[in-house]
Formats: sequence, C-alpha cells, structure tokens
Amino acid sequence: AYFEANQDKMDAIMFGADQCPHNVHKAYWTYFMSQETPVMFGTEKYAKEYDYTVVFGHIRKLKRGHYEMEFEVITDQPRSLPHGEITERHTRMLEQDIRKAPQYWLWTHRRWKRTRPVDMPIAQRKAS
Repeated sequence: AYFEANQDKMDAIMFGADQCPHNVHKAYWTYFMSQETPVMFGTEKYAKEYDYTVVFGHIRKLKRGHYEMEFEVITDQPRSLPHGEITERHTRMLEQDIRKAPQYWLWTHRRWKRTRPVDMPIAQRKAS
C-alpha cells in the first residue's frame, strides 16, 4: 500500500539487507559464506512488482568515523530475471565485500541463528 500511494513521490527506497528474517518460510534460502542462510526477499519482491532498478551499496571504511559508499546497479530490468536472481547477485556482492574487509563484518553471524525447515528449498550456489 505504501509503495502504491507514494510511487510518484519516491526517488529511492533503501532496504537494510543485513537482517535475519523472522519468518523462515518467507525467506529466500541460499548459501552465504558457505553456510545455509535465510535472506530477506523484500528487495527482489518489490523490484519486480514495481519494476524498480536495484542498486547495491558497497561501503568502505576510510578511517574511524569516515566511510565511502559506491553504488553498483544489480539490474535495471528486474522483471526479466528469474526468481531469486536479484537476491543471489546481492548475496554474492556482499560476500565479496566481506572477503575484502572481514574485520568490519563481524555482525553477519546473526544471519545464522535460524535453521532451514526441511520443506524449504535452497538455491544452488553459483560459482563465484
């Protein structure tokens, strides 16, 4: 309802994709840092529903209290991609950022506080 009511007013919508989904049945399950991990699916859902361009924000720490952000387009045609592709691309980009500077990403362990129900499929990890 919010997106429909404000579609003409919006310039950008930001999702914090570092959260652990509360409902494991609504999550997208994939491999993240070599572990089964639930990922929130809202970014892909709304991108496809409203045909929004999806952008990833790479954050780099320069020094204490100073950060730099670089934006990279994941897709500007979300409806053309198969189910899960946007989420997979985002997850792989996040993994790459973590591997470049793991000392700043200790919070990711919170992603693994849930276990995948046996009836939930898991995406096949794509080669990096």
